[in-house]
Amino acid sequence: MKTIFTFLIAASAIFVQATNFTPGNIVVLRIGDGTTTLVSNGVTVPVSLLEFKPETTQTTALNSVALNTDTLIGGSYSPVFTLGNSKGEGQLDLSQDGKYVLAGGYDRPVNLGLGSAGQNQYNAHRYGNKTILKVGKNAEPSYLSFLIAEDDAKAGRENAGAPRNVVSVDGSAFWAKYSSESALYITEAAPTVITPTGFSMTNTVRSLKLYKDKLYSMDVTTGTIDFSTPGLPTAAGATSTTAMPFTPWTDYVGFVMLDLDPTVDFQGTGYDVIYAAHGANGIEKYYWDGSSAWMKTATFSVAGGYSQLTGMVVNGKAVLFTSTNGNGISSGNSVISFKDNQAYNEAITSPTITVLATAGANYGFRGVSFTPETTTLNITPSAVKTVQASELGVYAKKGGLVIKSSNKAAYKIVNTLGQVVAKGVCTSDNEFVTLKAKGVVIVQISNQAAKVLLSE
Repeated sequence: MKTIFTFLIAASAIFVQATNFTPGNIVVLRIGDGTTTLVSNGVTVPVSLLEFKPETTQTTALNSVALNTDTLIGGSYSPVFTLGNSKGEGQLDLSQDGKYVLAGGYDRPVNLGLGSAGQNQYNAHRYGNKTILKVGKNAEPSYLSFLIAEDDAKAGRENAGAPRNVVSVDGSAFWAKYSSESALYITEAAPTVITPTGFSMTNTVRSLKLYKDKLYSMDVTTGTIDFSTPGLPTAAGATSTTAMPFTPWTDYVGFVMLDLDPTVDFQGTGYDVIYAAHGANGIEKYYWDGSSAWMKTATFSVAGGYSQLTGMVVNGKAVLFTSTNGNGISSGNSVISFKDNQAYNEAITSPTITVLATAGANYGFRGVSFTPETTTLNITPSAVKTVQASELGVYAKKGGLVIKSSNKAAYKIVNTLGQVVAKGVCTSDNEFVTLKAKGVVIVQISNQAAKVLLSE
């Protein structure tokens, strides 16, 4: 497999009033130029990132970052473009360390509206270089552009196909899903593309996620969310294990896992609920029964469906962020917050839905992510008192932290994205908890919680 890479740092010419992202807000990927009608013939369109507050309706974005222009920059088109009619493209994800917003796309416009729908989409998949987008807190994009060329072993195949989404632990290496490939592992320092063996994926995998140092994938044909074992697939040796079966349906777009009940734990991850976005029907909710199975509650149906999901836990309730009309073209759709007011094992019956922003004519919203370096999420219940780490009796130590507490004290540790990184019961008065997480974590013991900055 022949692979050609180009690493580009974005020129200042592609920015539109871009300033630093504010932690705690959301970022939305917007497609279109505001003039050209979004069409269904597989033509690529420009892409930009917009920043909004996560709780109120807004008419103007706080921040705008353009990711391409219609002119040449430095002899090549500036990334990123995406197809105007593909519900599976334009997904956004935050790196596991919370520092980068990630996306995949094409690095140039394709066909500019010429030819048939099928031919345009074929050319976009086959001839367009693929691009990985990485944007940090400073809102300055960088790109990893690569071409997977045809070879004799795969004569006639498309050039990786349509970009689904990109995930990363820390922005130095990536797992990227394209419709005609398995999960590709791509490093930034010495760029190579590896197709990890043992963790293969079909073209019906719509979304990848990283949770607890495992790669999760959603396959809409087999009807499963699978994860890699024993760890992250970087070459050979990783295998695929089914985490959750669901009803196969081609319109699933994305999913998110959260921890709503501290007493329920799926295989040591801490997660107990999965929300899946359906591009035609709405949001489906699954909960872990505490022992052996994921149970589906009733679907919360919405005409037009939803697109990719992200979410957090606020005062013990799930707050999701998504864009409306996830099934294909949508000019003038909205990005919303969606609060599930029910318990982790109850069906969604009366959610609180807030329209945060509307895309406008000849624009469309796709993926949603939190801003980089988000550290201000309210992830603990309101009844929990926030105290200093010294008052709680916890302090950082190389490789983790120490909890000075009486035997049998239960603890829960989450990162700033609301993801559980450790939970358990103290077995000594000076309990050492090994952590792979970096940066700030929140330790909760009984009804008190404290922030701790982990040692490098």
